[in-house]
Amino acid sequence: MRTMLSFLFLISVGVAIVDPACAGTLPRVTAAMRSPRLWLDRHSAPDKVLMAPAEITAFNKGLVANRLTDDLAAYPHKIPLVELRAEAFKAGEHLRQNRLFRRDGSVAGDGFFTPLRQNMNFSRLGPWLVTRYAVATTFTRIRCVPTEEPLYAQRNDTGFDEVQDSGISAGTPVVVLHETADNRWFFIKDGVSSGWVRARDIALTDEDAWRAILAPKIFVVITAPRARVCLGPGLWFAAATARMGDRFALKGQTPQAVEVVYALRRADGRARWVSAFIARNDVAEGDLPYTPRAAITQAFKLLDAPYGWGDSNGGQDCSRFIRMVFATMGFDLPRNSAQQARAGLPIAEFDISFKAPDKAEAIARQALAGATLLCLKGHVMLYLGEVDGGLYAIHATSGYREMKGGREVFVALGRVVVSDLSPGSGTSKGSLLERVRAVRFIR
Repeated sequence: MRTMLSFLFLISVGVAIVDPACAGTLPRVTAAMRSPRLWLDRHSAPDKVLMAPAEITAFNKGLVANRLTDDLAAYPHKIPLVELRAEAFKAGEHLRQNRLFRRDGSVAGDGFFTPLRQNMNFSRLGPWLVTRYAVATTFTRIRCVPTEEPLYAQRNDTGFDEVQDSGISAGTPVVVLHETADNRWFFIKDGVSSGWVRARDIALTDEDAWRAILAPKIFVVITAPRARVCLGPGLWFAAATARMGDRFALKGQTPQAVEVVYALRRADGRARWVSAFIARNDVAEGDLPYTPRAAITQAFKLLDAPYGWGDSNGGQDCSRFIRMVFATMGFDLPRNSAQQARAGLPIAEFDISFKAPDKAEAIARQALAGATLLCLKGHVMLYLGEVDGGLYAIHATSGYREMKGGREVFVALGRVVVSDLSPGSGTSKGSLLERVRAVRFIR
């Protein structure tokens, strides 16, 4: 994802020119292709169960074994300070070395980073840190360093905030490993990400209560793109918004809603457990079966949803889109595209010597629609199938390059789209197909 981000910044400063006149257009996509029905009707086995729940559990354990995700349930009760300090400082040093810019156009130098390092408060701690248990009480952003201030790759270009890493939804269990000297930021892990979040968005709790929401015996999973989490059965007042793939411990049901376990944050920072209610149409009890129909149907529920780098601006980026879709079926995929390119079974691996026709033939012959990831450097897509010799995918994207009037322009999309793999053809970056480096079967 970081590679794609750098590419987009280059676009914005003149390597390619953003053309508003062609924003939102997509070639070779018909109205019928924007419906899951076309792809399901063309599928050879849309209702075949590809993996049983026990197999998905084993798959998730394999991701942990390969260090693509963390098993929070097995997280140690204390960790060495040196280990966390190295992880927390690494992101900050990456930002410093990239020579980024502040809102006022000045370079983010020592005047920006030194106070942040001091606030991280590592110098006053002992050799070990005690793990604390907590839950997010609202959507909150995960930051590379403990600040709300954004940094940008180019002066006066505010397209992408380099400090933004990811986000977590209300109800997400996390481990808290440290807090800043001013007590405003926690350093947390959620199993697929780590970084700094606002302390006011996190409620601490005891380990037993935390484990009950980490792995509830009976639960619902959000199957709508977004769902209101309300504090009354009438669904009038929304305390938070949940995202597709989020899960909650189930307490009961009403004609309109399901009753779930939810945490509010008390004045002392501890969790107060209450009942919350979510519309029945927005959830499934337990995970959906892992079938091509379920995956494609869930993906199309997000069609036209806004793109958001690192979960910013109420949207999702390419890897979050994939993670949300597969989370509804019980998968705990990694957070970023490079890690997702190492998940599942490798169908094909390509390098720059592979010609596009050879790639297309290999993908069309081996890939299973609705269960296969097409992995590019800095991007990931869900394969939908072949129509009239063209390969199609659904993915969250900011846009693509094309040649217009003898120059490269950037076609802004900023949403989840269906496209074939031709966008970018003839440009310095190449088409989506030319950029595919791996094809992975989620199995």
